[in-house]
Amino acid sequence: MLEFSIFMRMRARGGQNDSKTIDKVVINYARSFSDLSAGIIMHENLLEKYLPDGVEVEWTSLAAASDLRDGVLSGNVHIASYALPAYIMSMESDLPLVMIARDGASPIKVYANEERIQSILDFTDTDKISVLGLGSIMHIAFLAQAYELGMESSMFDSSFQIMPHADGLAALSGGNGVQGLILSFPTLIKADNTDSIHEVCDLTDIVLEYGIGPVEIVSEDFYENHPEIVEAYIKAREEALQLCYDEPERIAAVLAEEWEIDEDIVLETLMAMPPTLEITGYDKQAQLLYEMGLLENEPKKFEELSNYEALLKLQGK
Repeated sequence: MLEFSIFMRMRARGGQNDSKTIDKVVINYARSFSDLSAGIIMHENLLEKYLPDGVEVEWTSLAAASDLRDGVLSGNVHIASYALPAYIMSMESDLPLVMIARDGASPIKVYANEERIQSILDFTDTDKISVLGLGSIMHIAFLAQAYELGMESSMFDSSFQIMPHADGLAALSGGNGVQGLILSFPTLIKADNTDSIHEVCDLTDIVLEYGIGPVEIVSEDFYENHPEIVEAYIKAREEALQLCYDEPERIAAVLAEEWEIDEDIVLETLMAMPPTLEITGYDKQAQLLYEMGLLENEPKKFEELSNYEALLKLQGK
């Protein structure tokens, strides 16, 4: 961790630590399984003990990728969990964002409300599919599966309807304007128990194959000017992940109460897809996005990221 701290200070403007005074760090927790490390940090108050004196923590709950991006770029949010595919696409646009850590993967499923749709192959270009946001892990996992099945991603250019999970589930179950829905855990538990809809496919295997999931991001300005805050957050994340391994039953119970689902389901999912510090699938995802036409140019390699060495050190490499 000392080497990580020194590296970030070397990244600061002019090679010195010219941090501006900060008395509050704003962190987003989307209340999802893939963002559970932030949830553990929040519930266990892990961050406060690592922060400099006088710095308080404020939590927000944005969910859409565009809101998270804009929040971080504007400085209204300092640290957020952001879909890795969306981050890769932001690199092509030269957005001043920095990936500081990896979050865990999440089970993702596709649902439909018409019996004719039993596979992704059965969706037509006139069907509407509810998703949390373009560039989200749900959106990219769906397109990756369609791509693997030989479908053109452009077929779905006008298909996706951006909705919060709860609104999308209500629309699909009520037959209100959408024929499909992409959900991640834990909201998919409610979908599994909704009689008027059915599961089309489980995208969890494609998520694991491509390493599709979120990463923790900050703005370049925050990364360069507040390395002590970034370091404190990473220490808190390391402790949160250790709790998942040391006390999985207790952590599952805490999250199950928040999400209002059975803790055995949370524990089973936590054991199957634990959060990790290892960043996997970056280049594979980037190449997939390029091949699907979501990137215009050959993507930047993982090793070309400005803080590549720091990310390797974080993973113990």
